[in-house]
Amino acid sequence: KRKIFHSLAIKGQKGTGKSIFVQMFMELFGEAAVEISDSEVLTNQFNSILADRLLVYGDEAFWSGDRKNRGKLKNLISSDTLRVTFKFKDTITIPNYIRFIFTTNEDWAAPVEKGERRWVTLRCGEARINDRAYFGKMKSQMRNGGYNALMKLLAERDISKRDWSKVPE
Repeated sequence: KRKIFHSLAIKGQKGTGKSIFVQMFMELFGEAAVEISDSEVLTNQFNSILADRLLVYGDEAFWSGDRKNRGKLKNLISSDTLRVTFKFKDTITIPNYIRFIFTTNEDWAAPVEKGERRWVTLRCGEARINDRAYFGKMKSQMRNGGYNALMKLLAERDISKRDWSKVPE
């Protein structure tokens, strides 16, 4: 399988369901998914938390405007390999299959520069802000067969003809 070189950034007001959406999606990946809340986890010298991950979810994790770490994040998104450093052990290089999803309440959702190809940014709708009943029903549906149905849909969907080198619009 080829790596998709895009990260998803979802921005929107508090209570719109950004985190709920991503956390439900993470359930499909089990231990191969991890949530972080600090960009240092991604750019730290000791980055073993990234080993064997398929999905990394950053909740308000990266948007400080830190130019120094932009290059590191770009590399994590698009490189086919990942150098992993464990404390007190040698650094190893492994295949990089990580996909990233970031959520934020801020207007600036991602370190996107002119011509950037690594980011797909979505704005979350506001129709269901703080609608606990709606999100509760969604969670219940997922627990009662929804995860199986979603996994089946994702596994059977033919995306072979999609050109993943182009940012989706």
